[in-house]
Amino acid sequence: MGFLFASKLDAARLQTRRNQAAAADPAASAWVSANAGTGKTHVLTMRVLRLLLGGTPPERILARRMGVERRAKPHAHACPAA
Repeated sequence: MGFLFASKLDAARLQTRRNQAAAADPAASAWVSANAGTGKTHVLTMRVLRLLLGGTPPERILARRMGVERRAKPHAHACPAA
């Protein structure tokens, strides 16, 4: 049973790497939303790196990363205190 678990875990890791590679492709439009520690910043970094290595001038790249703390603030006024 332990071997089966390892196989499923390995398969999940492989699928994660494939998904990250697809999201890092600058030719594709991507919205990345996932739990903490899953590699969102890594994917954004790989997208920018691939653009730079492909010859895109740095001043033509706009990358935006929004953490939870930034997303929560605009809605703070919409939730009245209980």
